[in-house]
Amino acid sequence: MQRSDETDGNRLRWARLALAAVSRKHQGGAPQLSMTESVAIRAYLIREFGVDSSDADRSLALLCSDVLENLELPLETAGRMAERWRETTRERMLQLRRAKNLLTPLLPIRAMLDSGDLPTEEIHSWLDLIPKLP
Repeated sequence: MQRSDETDGNRLRWARLALAAVSRKHQGGAPQLSMTESVAIRAYLIREFGVDSSDADRSLALLCSDVLENLELPLETAGRMAERWRETTRERMLQLRRAKNLLTPLLPIRAMLDSGDLPTEEIHSWLDLIPKLP
């Protein structure tokens, strides 16, 4: 998937195989972990091959929607907790960490987030919060 000496077609096939493997790997298990891995692969595909709204794996709108739907906390709550994360419970720290893991793959494609019908302000607010998260 990441080998630049492969054709784009082969790289896309490897990426789809990786997405299928992630989905199967976490069946009946941790959906948050599966989503985090899936987001990383999909963000890579968008960065390398561009946005394609007809391809669910390369749809920026769908990727942003999936990320926002899988964040466990509202933005305002996460922002307040991020300021004092060292003083919170282990479970709250883990929630913040899972948010960071889910959001970080979007950083390299941040410039693309300003196009189309995306919840741009909310996504950018979350991305701005990343450095404050554990």
